[in-house]
Amino acid sequence: SKPFSKTCDLAEGTGADLVNLAKNIDGLGNNMHVFARDVFKAAMDKGIAWIMPDYTNVPPGSTLAAEREMGARAYWVNIPAEKLLAVYSKFLNGTEIIFHARIDEPTVELDGYNEITVKRVRELNREPILDGAGKITGFAPATWTLYEEDTDKDEKTGKENITWNIIDNGNISIGIIPLVPIILGKRDGTSWRVKPPLRDLAYMQVKLFQMESNLDCTKE
Repeated sequence: SKPFSKTCDLAEGTGADLVNLAKNIDGLGNNMHVFARDVFKAAMDKGIAWIMPDYTNVPPGSTLAAEREMGARAYWVNIPAEKLLAVYSKFLNGTEIIFHARIDEPTVELDGYNEITVKRVRELNREPILDGAGKITGFAPATWTLYEEDTDKDEKTGKENITWNIIDNGNISIGIIPLVPIILGKRDGTSWRVKPPLRDLAYMQVKLFQMESNLDCTKE
C-alpha cells in the first residue's frame, strides 16, 4: 500500500561493483531507489514501462583498461511506454523473445541561439533464422541502428520529402535485445498493449466531477 516507503536496496553481500553501480544506476545521478520509483510510477500510469540495460559505446577491440580510462560503464535507461514506438516478440521453446523494437530518441541541437529538435529513432533487431520449411528456429544476434530524420523541401511543389538516414549502428554484445518490461496492468493476450490498473478509477473520478458540475449548475 506504500511502495518505496522503504529504501529499495541491494541484498547484503552484493559485490562492490554492483553497489557502486546502484549509487548512480542511470548515469544521470539517480540511485537505484529513485530510478525504480520513477519506473514504478510510469508503469502505474500507463500500465507498462520499460528498462533497457545499456553500456557506453566503445571502439571495437578496446581493452578493459582503455574502457576504464574513457569512463565506460553499464547503466539503465528508463523508457516510458509512449517512447517505445513498436515492440514485437515470439514464443520459442517456451521462452518469449523480443526480436524487434523501435525507440523514439529525439535530441536537441543548438543553431546559434536557437534550439532545434532533431527526430531520431533507435531500432533494435534480431533477424529470424529459418529452417528448410521456412519455420523460425531461432534468431540471429541483436543489432542496433540509429536513424535520423532529414527533411528536404521540393522547390517546385513546395512539398516536404522526409527520409530517414542511418547515422550509427552496431552489434549488441550480449546478443539479445535488452528490454525488460515492468507490467502493472492487464496485458492483452500476447500483445504489448496493457490496460492501466487505475483506468477505471480515473473514469469514476471523471464521472464524479461531471455529477458535481451538474449539481452546481442546478443550484445556480
